[in-house]
Amino acid sequence: MYVVSLDYFRPMEEVEALLAAHIAWLDRYFDAGAVIAAGRKDPQTGGLLLVKEMPHEQLDALLAEDPFVAVAHYTVTRVNVTQAAEEFAGLKGQTTDFPGGVTAEKPHTARYPSCRPHSRLRPKKRVSSSAIPGSHLRVVWVSPTDR
Repeated sequence: MYVVSLDYFRPMEEVEALLAAHIAWLDRYFDAGAVIAAGRKDPQTGGLLLVKEMPHEQLDALLAEDPFVAVAHYTVTRVNVTQAAEEFAGLKGQTTDFPGGVTAEKPHTARYPSCRPHSRLRPKKRVSSSAIPGSHLRVVWVSPTDR
């Protein structure tokens, strides 16, 4: 699963002018099953998307279609869900390769058995950053530092 953080870099008037098209884009990907949840940050400096597991190239293409590429920067974090409430159990165990060859097949506690449960939150590092030619889309991929 991916957490996509949008941070506005343009004035709110420009963001609001694109809101209807952004919502139509969201509706299309909710209907397709790609987007799990979406919402505004509070204070209103951007938004947050939860997106199902998919190859990162597919996610880049999906985000490039969002009208908000003209007003927001995107930061993408892949989350290897290892625990979830019953309603979200389908998110557990989804894996793909990270860009740059980092693979998350198991939670890091499988690789580091001495880790205590509360130490599962590890700092992140930037793996790669890509820009889609001809757009303002800048995607920053982050992954665990355990490699």
